[in-house]
Amino acid sequence: MKKLKALGLAAMAAGMFSLTSCLDGGGNTQSGSALGYATFNMDAGGIVVTDDFGSVVASSTFNTQLSGGEYVAYAYSVDWDSQTSNKYTVATVSGINKFTEVYTQSSITDTTALLSNELPVQKLAVQMYSVDYAFTANNHIFMSVYHEDVPSDMKTLYELSYDSSADPVIVGGKRVYDFYLRAMKIADGEKVKENVPFTNVYDLSQFLSRMRSVEKAAGNTSVNIRINYINKLGDDYSSSKKEQSDVISFIIPNE
Repeated sequence: MKKLKALGLAAMAAGMFSLTSCLDGGGNTQSGSALGYATFNMDAGGIVVTDDFGSVVASSTFNTQLSGGEYVAYAYSVDWDSQTSNKYTVATVSGINKFTEVYTQSSITDTTALLSNELPVQKLAVQMYSVDYAFTANNHIFMSVYHEDVPSDMKTLYELSYDSSADPVIVGGKRVYDFYLRAMKIADGEKVKENVPFTNVYDLSQFLSRMRSVEKAAGNTSVNIRINYINKLGDDYSSSKKEQSDVISFIIPNE
């Protein structure tokens, strides 16, 4: 039974996701933190949290705190010697955090003007499964968006869009599709201002469903995107300073 990919607990508490190596304690045990999508599982007879890389985790805590359909981060502890199934892993779970789902639009958000209360984005952090591929759960990515000098309880709204008719561009020999992230402030917060990340899950299911077959037919093993965003506001969108993320790659599953 393969061991779980783990997240550093300190990184999760800070809202910064970075995959680390498995954290093994004494004996055949493992503890750490992980991400995934909550759903009902017949084999486990309850709510499990899954990802797109084969992890299926069951816990009595999931049954009491989740109903299915949530995207979560959680701390876990696993005793591998006590496992009774090869279809799922039973874990002791605590510290569940739930994240808001953002639907991706297949037409680009209006770039002729700034949005109401548009916010600049200092940087992005997409949770990575490995150095080569983004982490996905239910074809969603976990992404933190960083803003400078804002209260952590500020209410924000994010839009992620792409042009479904646009051809990919070539970046470092890879076919890459451009996405556009826009951020808006909905309401002020009351906490002390700081540089804080706002983490959501972004739905790429429609895009990946279409582009996996396109890229596979082109002889590729991944679908690649990059995210364009405003780093510094100008008088309008065209005069605002833009930045681009590194290329983000998604495995094309073998069928």
